[in-house]
Amino acid sequence: PAAKPTRGPIPSSRFDVTCDGLKGRGLIFDSADPRADRFTQVKREIVKYIGKEYTNGRDIRRSLEHEEERPLSAPAVLRTDTTDVDKEIFKIEISEFVKRRNKLRSNLESAFSMIIGKCTELTLMQLQSLSEWGITNDTSDAIKLLKLIKSLSNQMNDQKYYHLSLHMEKRSIYTLRQGPYTSNAQLFENLKARVEIME
Repeated sequence: PAAKPTRGPIPSSRFDVTCDGLKGRGLIFDSADPRADRFTQVKREIVKYIGKEYTNGRDIRRSLEHEEERPLSAPAVLRTDTTDVDKEIFKIEISEFVKRRNKLRSNLESAFSMIIGKCTELTLMQLQSLSEWGITNDTSDAIKLLKLIKSLSNQMNDQKYYHLSLHMEKRSIYTLRQGPYTSNAQLFENLKARVEIME
């Protein structure tokens, strides 16, 4: 008898950009996840990875942490009595500053792809339905993308879900436990994140 046709592999329910330092750690932006601090946890680990692995990672880490592009400090303007040596040094500093600024912008575009790759298909579909998605996607705006994901993650705070949301947020605080590998500082950050969402 003829062999029965075999089915191909079932597509993954989520995207996952290849990042050895993040792979297999369950760091996924899932707007359907009811845990109040889940966005904060995933964002923190991804931003930490980017800050460590990207060139000039400290610059992009600051911007992603605060969800706004933090301008770099430009070299101080030369005084009128500056020596020729100082002028040459200033030229080098300006050149390095321009390189850092361009790298920051390049890193932000690269981070956009990584963050998208850490979204579930449901989250991605919800993002694509938002009016801000077009410009965010066209410009590869990683900071705006984080803000949109956060808004989706917090959508249960909408007025029509107020009582259910309040109950779930309280429950997430009451059931918070310190795991064997969770430091006191990390536990405090998790608790702080949940309280901030309730407020």
